[in-house]
Amino acid sequence: MQYESENEYVKIWVDKGILNGVYKVRDVDLGIAQQCVDFRLERTDFRPFPCYIEMGSIKTMTKEARDHFASERGYSGIVACALLVDSSINRLIGNFFLRISKPKAPTRLFTDKSKAITWVTQFVTAEHQMAHNS
Repeated sequence: MQYESENEYVKIWVDKGILNGVYKVRDVDLGIAQQCVDFRLERTDFRPFPCYIEMGSIKTMTKEARDHFASERGYSGIVACALLVDSSINRLIGNFFLRISKPKAPTRLFTDKSKAITWVTQFVTAEHQMAHNS
């Protein structure tokens, strides 16, 4: 498994059994959402992980993109997801995602990174730790 990888849209890495991601784009449409999901699944060898995602750069996200991220494919391999938001725009996008798109695993919004990491850490299992060490 590749533990640190990036494309033009997102950077991902595994640390202490948590898949971390940082978006690098401002606007997310369905095509970008599909590429991000495919990229994550390929780089994690389709293994499940709890996730911590920083949404700071995102200013717009289409309904189709939100729906794709929340779909069976979009949430494939996600055990739980902590989303870090740092602006009212991020919070609005995150709330639409949670309330309207309804992700398939426990997902929460956070404005504090340490609280987000603490919350998502409860979903790390021995299997995730072993995947991190392999």
